[in-house]
Formats: sequence, structure tokens, C-alpha cells
Amino acid sequence: MKKMKLSKYNYYYEKEEESIICMNLISKIMFGLEREKYELIKNNSNNIDNLRLKNPNLYSALIKLGIIIEEDFDEISFLTTEHRRQIYSSNLYRLTIVPTLECNFNCWYCYEEKPKGQMNTIIVRNIEKLVRKTLQNDCIKHFQLDWFGGEPLIAFDNTLYPLSIKIKNICAKIILNLAVL
Repeated sequence: MKKMKLSKYNYYYEKEEESIICMNLISKIMFGLEREKYELIKNNSNNIDNLRLKNPNLYSALIKLGIIIEEDFDEISFLTTEHRRQIYSSNLYRLTIVPTLECNFNCWYCYEEKPKGQMNTIIVRNIEKLVRKTLQNDCIKHFQLDWFGGEPLIAFDNTLYPLSIKIKNICAKIILNLAVL
């Protein structure tokens, strides 16, 4: 039988005299606990095997809830890995498009050269292909489109509005197709 311990991330809150709210921040589980059972956990925190002998049902429930864990489980390493996984494997895809570097303002602090010209139709088609291919990935659940540049509204009629509509339609079509599955 594996050696067990209480998680470092268990927190207890005395709601009333008779009940305790218990929460484990790793498993994100919160539940009510009778004071008698809380005292049993607290009094046997240095020797979890005593808890198993005194109340095997409570012991197995606490394992399922992540309150009791294996002795060699490294919670810090787990949290670090889980944190990285959540940050780097997001289900959000964010696309920023720069349709032009032109600008109709002449702000005194701006250091940009403001070259003339706008995004051509080949680039627009490639953006559409990129969006279609990216959104077909089952992991992507949220799509965010940003416009940037000198002043993107200069390209409103030629690029910004038509491409926004096309991307909106691609999103709607893929979402509808996913909903059918």
C-alpha cells in the first residue's frame, strides 16, 4: 500500500459550529464536512494511516477529492506544469491584421513613416485560408480578431469590412458544422 499524506493545498473554513467547509485548491473541490470528521482529519494529519483505520469510508472519499494524496506526489511541480499547460495550450486564437500603415493623423509623437499602400487581395485570401484552417482545429473554441496599423479604418471599404464579414461567416459555418457533430 502506498504511503499517503494530506495535500498542502487543503483549506478549512468554519462556517458554523457543527460544519466545516473544506476546499482543495488543486482539485478545485469544495464540500461540507462535519466537525467530528474534520477533527479526525486534523488529529491524524501526521499519520494518515490512523485515519484509514478509524474511518475507511472517509479516507477513501478524501482520496477521491484530492484531500489525501500519495506521499511522493509533487504538488509544486504539478501546479507549475498545469499552469504552463493552461497558458500555452489556450483554446483562444487571436489574430491581429494590419491592413495598412497609412494614417490620416499627424501626431507629433509618432515616429512611423506612414508608407502608402494597403493589403493586396492575395494576402486577404491567405488570411481567409489561415482562419478557415485554424478554426477547423477542435481545440480552438474562441476566436478574436484585432485590427491594427497606422489607421486601419483607412482600409475600411477595401479590406477591413469585407474581410471582417468573410471571417464572421467562416466562424459561423465552422461553429454550425461543429454543432452538428
